Amino acid sequence: MRLFSISLLILWLGFFAVFPITPIPVSAQTPTPSPQMSVAIQPPSIDILLTNPPVGLSALLYDENHQPVWSGVTYQWGISSTNDVGTLIGIKDDLASFVPLNVGNGELYVIATNNGQTITGSIPITVRTTYSLADLRLLVTNYLHPTDTLYQPQDAKVNSMDASFVLRWINNL
Repeated sequence: MRLFSISLLILWLGFFAVFPITPIPVSAQTPTPSPQMSVAIQPPSIDILLTNPPVGLSALLYDENHQPVWSGVTYQWGISSTNDVGTLIGIKDDLASFVPLNVGNGELYVIATNNGQTITGSIPITVRTTYSLADLRLLVTNYLHPTDTLYQPQDAKVNSMDASFVLRWINNL
């Protein structure tokens, strides 16, 4: 039995002599991705009525350490949409205004360039109307005020033609 144990030990040691154990390097830290520059646009999104006045916008470039870059930056503004939702006016470096033109969705973007680096930021745009059936009811109720005999329908009832007139008038404001 003793001879068998010694033979096994020799065989075991011979195995590691032929196939030496090499340590596997283990990193103490997982590498972190390098921080990147970013462009912040204010407000962070636009959800506006078609009839609203222009919305003021500002953009600011932030460096790799999340510090604002106040000088040496050029900004280029633009809008991407399928329905020509609006336009930009009063563009002056990091400032602009958005004017709604059509109901729809899009994206407003800013391209900032600093020391040869180009960074793009964007925000979503939604231009909508808020006229619901409740709004229509309120308007028609006001439209059919008892003291306003000039605009009263002859049958004193609101029909779909009256409602369509009011909706068409609202949407053309």
